[in-house]
Amino acid sequence: MKYLKLLLNTMICLSLAQPLSGQRVMVEKYDPASDTSYTLGVASQDMRSLDIKNTYAGSNVAYGQHILMTGSGDGGHYASYQEINSQGAGDKFGSYHKIIDSTAWESYGSYNHLSGPGLAKQYGTFNYLSGGGQQTRTGTFNDILSSATYNYGTINRMRGGGLNRIGSEQHITSNETGTLTGSRNVIDGDGGGTHYGTYNLVSTTGAGTRCAGWFSAYGGNNNYAAIFYSGDVMMRSPSSDVINFYSDYDLARIGIGTDAPSTRLEVVDDLFNGAIVAIVNESTNSLSDGMSIQAGPVTNPGATTQYIMFRDGNGTLLASITGNGSGGVNYNTTSDFRLKQDIRPYTTGLDLVQSMQPRIYERISKPGEAEIGFIAQELQKVLPQAVSGSPDSPVDEPMMVDYSKITPVLVSAVQQLSEELAVQRELNDQLLQRVAALEQQAATKAN
Repeated sequence: MKYLKLLLNTMICLSLAQPLSGQRVMVEKYDPASDTSYTLGVASQDMRSLDIKNTYAGSNVAYGQHILMTGSGDGGHYASYQEINSQGAGDKFGSYHKIIDSTAWESYGSYNHLSGPGLAKQYGTFNYLSGGGQQTRTGTFNDILSSATYNYGTINRMRGGGLNRIGSEQHITSNETGTLTGSRNVIDGDGGGTHYGTYNLVSTTGAGTRCAGWFSAYGGNNNYAAIFYSGDVMMRSPSSDVINFYSDYDLARIGIGTDAPSTRLEVVDDLFNGAIVAIVNESTNSLSDGMSIQAGPVTNPGATTQYIMFRDGNGTLLASITGNGSGGVNYNTTSDFRLKQDIRPYTTGLDLVQSMQPRIYERISKPGEAEIGFIAQELQKVLPQAVSGSPDSPVDEPMMVDYSKITPVLVSAVQQLSEELAVQRELNDQLLQRVAALEQQAATKAN
């Protein structure tokens, strides 16, 4: 080490006393104890003020430059400090790393290893931009011109047992009115491959929470956790049981489970047991609402305003809830004769009505409140098409009654009663006529 320091001092003296026009002085030292090679060079008037070259070919780690700071002072400590004061028109780099390596091993342009137990913050790279320049200023600029399979501008690898580990943090504290961007990714290549502005991968299986992306906004009315502007947004998963999210910017449509939404919001899945969409309001207040639907003209929407449409697996319309033109809604079920066959009169409704057993009861959830209706299990034996569910189903999947299905039976029963009433009226009229005739005959005989 003394020999190395002596040579370095000699080199510095030479460079100060006798400038070498375009020539470089190279010094190499090999330390057999640590199997480490150091190479230093100083140039005076060519493009490079310091040239470091390491030709070590051993199996240990080789460094082009190794700076060790052991001081305990309270001031700032910089292992490497670059200050650019040049006014030239060319590009200026505080630190420029170029890797020309064809081996299978990893190569790093810059490698920061933080291992100390310090209580204060520790930064592998800290970029401080100040001044009022008019051009773009970049703390870290990664320009990848490689044809390799995987090229990364920045990789943050977090290991160890720390409580809070942040791969990358952008902290904006400026009070200026201009646009301030913590992280900006621009993709302008025309290649046919997949291009990612930001690629986050979570592959661990531990019990803790892991987020590929976490967005939080608070403190003001105009704070947004995320804004996606002028482009489609897509979230996908290789697992077939995870719903994909797709946003079509041009058509202002969002698709979940489909990348071709036909409406503003379309949700597609192939679940065979369970709901695709659930709307849950966890408030226990009596004024809580589940969903609000607004459609149609300002006043009295008519039948052409369909609030909800029900379709089968082929997309055929089955039922709908529409406006009725007078401030209310209609609950509609398809009844077009073009959808039916074997049409014939139904004339035995009165028999069914007489078999039905209306009940008065109280619901267990509302004791003390009397209600009139049917018992699903009883009605199922008389009019099964008005009942859904099974008597063997769990209590949280109860049997239900569609009271609208009873309407045709009631109409038929009323028609039967009306016919019987007409017959009775006719018989009554005949009897009244006979009574009147008999009374007239009796009066004639009395005179």
